[in-house]
Amino acid sequence: MAGVTRVKRMNSDFFIRDLTSKDIPEAMKIVRQEGWNQTETDWKLFIENPDNCCKCLVVDGQLVGTTTSYRFSENLAWVSMVLVNKDFRGRGYGKFLTESVLNETGDCKSIKLDATPAGEKVYEKLGFIREYSITRWVCESFTSEIHPPTDVEKINLYDIEPLVDFDKQTFGEGRKKIIDSLITNFSEFCRISKKNGKENGFALGRAGSRFYQIGPVSANSFPVAKDLISSVLCGLNKQPVVMDIPDSQVELTDWLTVLGFQRKWQFWRMYLNDNSCKGETEKQFAICGPEFG
Repeated sequence: MAGVTRVKRMNSDFFIRDLTSKDIPEAMKIVRQEGWNQTETDWKLFIENPDNCCKCLVVDGQLVGTTTSYRFSENLAWVSMVLVNKDFRGRGYGKFLTESVLNETGDCKSIKLDATPAGEKVYEKLGFIREYSITRWVCESFTSEIHPPTDVEKINLYDIEPLVDFDKQTFGEGRKKIIDSLITNFSEFCRISKKNGKENGFALGRAGSRFYQIGPVSANSFPVAKDLISSVLCGLNKQPVVMDIPDSQVELTDWLTVLGFQRKWQFWRMYLNDNSCKGETEKQFAICGPEFG
């Protein structure tokens, strides 16, 4: 069987193989078990891109784990969706899954991920190094009154190319396919700010399986980021909203606290090999999510 690594261990026969679109329903079961926010559309974005590496782990015929690596370029790959069914943890499966995608993306100059506290221990053993911390902020039902800013626009087709360039500068590598997908599928969340005809910042977002997620948000200053986020929040009255924010963005998190957002958990951005795709972290006000950087 092509693309399969089979191992005999204790009394179980397990193997790692390529994840396909047919596996999405089973993968979503693990997502729901874990309480994560991903959707079938997110899985398709991974699986349907031939440059990516998507793996699953099967134990005695049951799919019990997943992992993916989104390849942005020869410079950067992003590891995510390392999920293991709760009934099968503590057996080293997470490490096997991560190694399976690292084996196929090791030629990238930099490999990065956003690690939960539990996952961080595994990734440190594999050589990953901490870069900076990020906190998930959640509002179960957004009800604060916000006045729509006047200097924020909805994104149009002619904005996409300069927006992609702005994102590449701030994130550290181009994410055109992801940005195109967000704008195509969730245009209602897409905002841009301009100054003297030049891009000053942007905000994107999407509907998750549990929350509406705002991000990425990149801007030249906090006031610009605040206006962009305010514009998106105006359309999310009484909706559950989540944002993943670098802990260095204190002004933003202070403001969100006033709006009723609560700190949920912290994770670490980590890298392997080198950190040549660092970008301009001071301009990153909300990440796209642990799955997309």
